[in-house]
Amino acid sequence: MEDLSPHRKFKGALTKQPLMGQYYEHPWPEDIPNPCQVCGTPFRYGFNMRIGPNRVGRILKKAAYVSALPALFSPFLLISVVDRLRDHPLNEYAAIICILNIAMPIFFLLGSFFMPISRHVHCKKCGWQKDFPILKLPVSPPKI
Repeated sequence: MEDLSPHRKFKGALTKQPLMGQYYEHPWPEDIPNPCQVCGTPFRYGFNMRIGPNRVGRILKKAAYVSALPALFSPFLLISVVDRLRDHPLNEYAAIICILNIAMPIFFLLGSFFMPISRHVHCKKCGWQKDFPILKLPVSPPKI
């Protein structure tokens, strides 16, 4: 065993490092194949599986990031267009276009929040990936 640092923030703590690992590893779910069906690489819970929005939700989140780029330039566009088109009938549409540029990433991001949650398994070696639904545990009726 290796001694821990004698620093004062460890005062009262154990002076020996435990033999077991530092973190608890979750067991691999039984309904998801392990190892990889293509290359045979064994999967690890935190490395190969992520729990989050399904494929559509991930695409919407990426679309929100990409559509935010024009929103960065919207204020500059609005200032230049309004300055040049003071008496032109298109002047009122310039503000609407800038507001839509700002609102579009927000709608995409909110849409990604409302997508169902899935377990995304990705093999880092061969690139195989698949989404598996979250299993709902059966709820037993209350005992009277």
